[in-house]
Amino acid sequence: MQNAQQQSLILQSVPIIFYTAEFSESLATIWISDQVKQITGYEPDNFLEDKSFWETRLHPDDKKKAIDEYRKVLKNGSAISEYRWLCADNTYRWFSDQITTTYDHLNQPKEVVGIWIDITNRKHAEEALEKSESRYKALVESSRDIIFQLSPEGKFIFVNTTGAATLSLSRDRINDYSLENVFIPNVSRFLSETLHKVIETRKALYIEYPFTVLGEKKYYSTILVPILNQGREVESVIGIGRDITERKNSEEALRESELRYRTLVETLPDGISLFDKSGKILFANHRKAELLGYSGVEEIIGTSTFDMFAADQMDDALAMQNHLLNIGFISGVEFLMRRKDGSTFIAEFTASVVRDADGTVVGIMDVMRDVTERKRSEEQLRKLSRAIDQSPSCIMITDVRGRIEYVNPRFTLLTGYTFEEVEGQTPRILKSGEKNAEEYKDLWSTIISGKEWRGEFHNKKKNGDLYWETAVISPILGNEGKITHFVAVKEDVTEKKSLEAQLFRAQRMESLGTLAGGIAHDLNNVLSPVLLSIDLLKDRAADERSIRLLDTIESSVTRGRDIIKQVLTFARGLEGKKVTIQIKHILKEILQMLNETFPKSIDISNNMKEELWFISGNVTQIHQVLLNLCVNARDAMPHGGKLTISSENIMIDKGYAGMNIEAKPGPYLKVSVQDTGAGIPPHLLDKIFEPFFTTKEVGKGTGLGLSTVHSIVKTHGGFITVDSSIGKGTNFDIYFPAVQGDEKERVEPVAYRLPAGNGELIMIIEDEKSILEITQHTLEYYNYRVATAQDGAEAISRFAAINNEVSVVITDIMMPVLDGITTARTLRKLRPDIKIILTSGMRSVNPDGELTDIEIQAFLQKPYTAEKLLSTLYDVIHKPSS
Repeated sequence: MQNAQQQSLILQSVPIIFYTAEFSESLATIWISDQVKQITGYEPDNFLEDKSFWETRLHPDDKKKAIDEYRKVLKNGSAISEYRWLCADNTYRWFSDQITTTYDHLNQPKEVVGIWIDITNRKHAEEALEKSESRYKALVESSRDIIFQLSPEGKFIFVNTTGAATLSLSRDRINDYSLENVFIPNVSRFLSETLHKVIETRKALYIEYPFTVLGEKKYYSTILVPILNQGREVESVIGIGRDITERKNSEEALRESELRYRTLVETLPDGISLFDKSGKILFANHRKAELLGYSGVEEIIGTSTFDMFAADQMDDALAMQNHLLNIGFISGVEFLMRRKDGSTFIAEFTASVVRDADGTVVGIMDVMRDVTERKRSEEQLRKLSRAIDQSPSCIMITDVRGRIEYVNPRFTLLTGYTFEEVEGQTPRILKSGEKNAEEYKDLWSTIISGKEWRGEFHNKKKNGDLYWETAVISPILGNEGKITHFVAVKEDVTEKKSLEAQLFRAQRMESLGTLAGGIAHDLNNVLSPVLLSIDLLKDRAADERSIRLLDTIESSVTRGRDIIKQVLTFARGLEGKKVTIQIKHILKEILQMLNETFPKSIDISNNMKEELWFISGNVTQIHQVLLNLCVNARDAMPHGGKLTISSENIMIDKGYAGMNIEAKPGPYLKVSVQDTGAGIPPHLLDKIFEPFFTTKEVGKGTGLGLSTVHSIVKTHGGFITVDSSIGKGTNFDIYFPAVQGDEKERVEPVAYRLPAGNGELIMIIEDEKSILEITQHTLEYYNYRVATAQDGAEAISRFAAINNEVSVVITDIMMPVLDGITTARTLRKLRPDIKIILTSGMRSVNPDGELTDIEIQAFLQKPYTAEKLLSTLYDVIHKPSS
């Protein structure tokens, strides 16, 4: 009984009206399903209380035929009728009424059972087909239906592609076919009779019949539409045959018994269950139990469906049920489910509410499908797609002819060609002409034989530049084991093929160039106020010790400026003027700086030999090397330790040089920097000289220090070795080739009086407040009047008020609101003869090349000294305007 109720609830959710009627001339309705309200808009009681309710709403043109067909059931036991019926919204809709007599145990008629189906859409389609020959022509060949044209004698005039394939007809011999020689006798007779009716009535007819196609029994519906000539005679008949097997099977399934229903449910690959609004499972098929890891449905009947969800999915599941109860149907919703053994899987749900005879929701029926593998496959495909798109290697896929079908973004980045430019091309678009034909022949013979090819190419980019790349080219096999495509994974090895200096520059150009360009302006802005202040402070200094301290500050700031320039130079390949150097002077200066600045917890000792050989080098770069190593040593001893700097002369013989490929036999000056810090792990020693590699915490180091040290030493023809022990410390030995030379006499600085002004008004435009203030103070100290502005817009406003008084404008290039170049152009328009000095911390600015449309009198590279500022300003003021 319970199963019958469950089946009744499930069947009531189908959009078909079921009813029973008296087996009598009145055919009065006994019972009608609730779907009648959803489909017609009328309540079931309208039919039960008014016996003529159905009859009075029949379309006048269909009424007699519908009633006659209805009453045939009293004689024949069954009938099918199609008619128009007036619904509650005052519109006529087409219905198919399929009626069957039921019998009692004595085989006496008991009552009539009917299935009432809304076929309005189908009827409209039929009418549209009758009225629109042009639409038929547009759709005929693309239709999945069998579309054909017959002569009045039943000869085939035309058949579409689907029809030719289904009926095994040759369209070239279409005139050889007729209904008699295409269909089996019973179908042929039925179609011929229908054809004659169409010709006689000159009206379209709809028929349904069984038909065997390639040994398989199917059901087809066919609409036959007469084509009339001007004399309204039928000259041909258009037919549309549709495979309605699925619909027929569904209709038959609705009339199947509980056993047939259960068999159908149990054979589905998805889990099906019915549960009440509290979640209590009332029915489930075996597949549902199997998916959840239970041995049989009896284990889950009566349990809560929510117990099957993963713990963290419970709230979402409850929310989804509430949503379902409001809207009635959901589809494609995914949840993480929990099996009996605690394992989980991803399930996709389709669910609908089940209503009782009163329309009240009494439960929910769901269909659950395990989509874990599908989701895993989708995720794998997404990962693979991301991996290919984001791969640092160039990946190219071609067809078997070598035509490019895919390249990843790395390919575009390397070659300059976009995917759109190379699609359909062959890799020959990259040929430089340096690889001979035999090598390409060997490549092709290898990959078309199904083997992998490895090798190198010297190719040409879109802009004409040549580059080296290694490649691994492999065949891709299809399902049948045949080669369908080739995939090439290629690595740019241009740097490895270039000279080491070019390699160093190429690897760091992008990163260090961006880094240097981005920070140079800000760093130079930091140094500018300090450097500008020194000359002012020197003039006010009263004792020799203060002057020495100012000299030390100036030396350090100047060195900072030089280091910034050196970073920029580093990105371009480490160039710099070399002179003969006695390194002991640099070492003494380093030691003085360390003693003054390093924590007192670090014991700094010096083991410098008295007679040291000379070397050839760049003082700033060597200073940078030694200071960098000392700073690293300091950072390795945060709680204190010992730092030892040693230097000595050493001869490298052939035996030592044979063990170090960077060493050459000869005299060297060796400098050692040793600490007692934490030490470097052995597995990191090979990486410490790599650019951007650092063992320091984020924000504590850029990873450029040791790579810069290595580059500088190598540029000087030397080499560097490192030895480290965990917990004991690290020792760096630097070897510089020794040269002959004499120590030059020290040149003492000569006092220089800075040029002063004569009350001229100078406008300073600078967004950095510290630079603005120190520049203003310097100029005012040296007898200039000063007007200031912190951006271009403010400067233009102030300049307009004091136009004729201003002698010179000093403006920064990079500023907010309005940049210096635009400001300079505007000031020129206000006063063409105004003298302008541009300043910038960006080394990349080239006044002569980039600012040719602005006539400027001078350019100051930040940071600049007061002497540089004042002498430049003096020259500009006293130089006649052009």
